[in-house]
Amino acid sequence: MKYLLCFALIAAVFGTSYSYVTADNKQVPALPIPAGATVYPCSNFVSLYMNIRNHMAPNTCFLIKDGTYAFNTITVNISADHVYFIGESGDPSKVILTSNGFFADEAPDFDFFHIANNAHHVIFANITISETRQYAVKFNGLTNMGNILWHNVRFINNATRDIKGVGLMEAPACTVRYCHFENTKIPLITRCSDGSCASDGDYIAGMDIMSADSWAIHDSYFKNILGASGGGRAGVFMWNLCRNVWTERNTFVNCDRSVAYGNYSSGEISHDSSYIMNNFILPGAGNAIELYYTRRVRVFNNTLYGATTTGSIIYGNASGGGANTYGEIKNNILNGSISNQNATAPDTATNILVSRGNAAILARWFPNAATGDFHFSSDTCRPLNRGTALAQVTLDWDNAPRIGTLDIGADEYNNNTPIQFMPEEITTIQEAYLSPASPNPFNPVTCVRYGIATAEAGTPCEIAILSLEGRLIRTLRSGPAFPGTYAIQWDAKDDNGFQVASGAYLIRLTVGSKGSTTRAVFMK
Repeated sequence: MKYLLCFALIAAVFGTSYSYVTADNKQVPALPIPAGATVYPCSNFVSLYMNIRNHMAPNTCFLIKDGTYAFNTITVNISADHVYFIGESGDPSKVILTSNGFFADEAPDFDFFHIANNAHHVIFANITISETRQYAVKFNGLTNMGNILWHNVRFINNATRDIKGVGLMEAPACTVRYCHFENTKIPLITRCSDGSCASDGDYIAGMDIMSADSWAIHDSYFKNILGASGGGRAGVFMWNLCRNVWTERNTFVNCDRSVAYGNYSSGEISHDSSYIMNNFILPGAGNAIELYYTRRVRVFNNTLYGATTTGSIIYGNASGGGANTYGEIKNNILNGSISNQNATAPDTATNILVSRGNAAILARWFPNAATGDFHFSSDTCRPLNRGTALAQVTLDWDNAPRIGTLDIGADEYNNNTPIQFMPEEITTIQEAYLSPASPNPFNPVTCVRYGIATAEAGTPCEIAILSLEGRLIRTLRSGPAFPGTYAIQWDAKDDNGFQVASGAYLIRLTVGSKGSTTRAVFMK
């Protein structure tokens, strides 16, 4: 009840206009048209095409009505900053942009959207991008392309890559959230009849990004990213000069590989200082998580299980060169092995490894496992309250706070609720903020909402309760900052678990050298 109360109060202040529910049952916050944008309504292909051709300029929104828009072999070149492609209804399944076809033989290397140099702060929202033979969205330049946002976008049947980022590109602080990546088709082993294709039938992925810096991929759904021979690349494939990437709270269902940081063919460090956390993974034919030639990658609190598949984590340097070092793989539920290939051994504290022989037990833990839903069924499941405390893990797959001793895996049982606890921030966060406490005055619990900008990732972050004189009462959170918006509760107890006296208290958020404070009054 206290979670619902907190949510209701947050909703009353910040609004809860949801436009869509994802395949894994997450509510998607509505995204308003950015302030100051010139809006061009588009109701059919001709109006959309002509508006793009004639009005590609900064601060422009192409507002797309429900319908199917067949671009065929037309490439959309995004050549200005602050350009927005937004589906008007908020339902991406009703705004369908199609390209030249998944099995296109003619012009096989055709791309749908190109992001050019200096095209930054671009938004794709509430649309479906489908049936592209090559890349659905490609960073086609090298400089000044950062802060791209994909919000509530469905990528359906794009035959090579849904999002492609090239080497040495400058595109920091991009976000992929509440998106859906799925193929219902499998590539042919021979991709074109005349043999001119440069790639085989396993050359397919959801995201294939190089040079990513401070990217966030969260609350998204990846299904059936499959190659012709079971060797498709990953749903999330981040390699070659990537760093500070967060892949969290996503669902992966039957992908040949789910998440790959680094590349087994690199021969040198290709990914640094990133996280894979709180994901549900129903493995496909290959390794669920691959870490090749990485440094300081943390794999925390994922649930990785399939009744008929095994989802190994590969941690290694395929050729024995380079250095895969300082890795941590903790608090995960795995029905496969952690295989070390020629690398410095990672810290693997508090994982639970299960096998097909545990099928009866796991069916009781995860009654909906066949769909990739790994919420615990009851408070008697073994992983509950057995995790190692990790400063970075304060939320679970539902984006709800973890309270007390961590559960192992992506789900925190006490937070199993059908209501999304915290709505996602609807605009890009420019700097950290702290909301007023609600309710206020309160008894027994109050909530504050806070946000962290992508540029603040990795800096020291603390949320603390202080007396009016500045004496520390309780530390609610301490560790590196993670981009996004969150809510956190205070139950009027101090660090020793004792209830505080009635009165006013300060709630302080510190991110790096910056601080924000709000006041809350506890009344017995």
